[in-house]
Amino acid sequence: MIGFEDADMSAVPLNTGQLNTGDRAAEEASAPAPRRVPTRAGAEALDLIAWAGTRLNLPIVLSGPPEDAALAAQLLAARGVQVRIAPETGAGPRSGPLRADWYRPCRPP
Repeated sequence: MIGFEDADMSAVPLNTGQLNTGDRAAEEASAPAPRRVPTRAGAEALDLIAWAGTRLNLPIVLSGPPEDAALAAQLLAARGVQVRIAPETGAGPRSGPLRADWYRPCRPP
């Protein structure tokens, strides 16, 4: 499993391009949404996936929540890993944890 969480942005000074009114609540309301980052275990999983993907030169398929899959794909691609995101199936977005697997094209028997 590859976990993501919202980054703790409370210690980061806001830079919204507006004058500082001293009203932090108003500034936070106009600030961009928190950035998602891998959890510690998620970062370790991504490191292992990146190492294996580049060593074996095989594409990785990510499945799970679309936003997390897109972020993981971006992080892995930046490290030279070939990544594909599994298409969504069913009535809604995929649920459950983000998972990685080797890409295996279908071959006739």
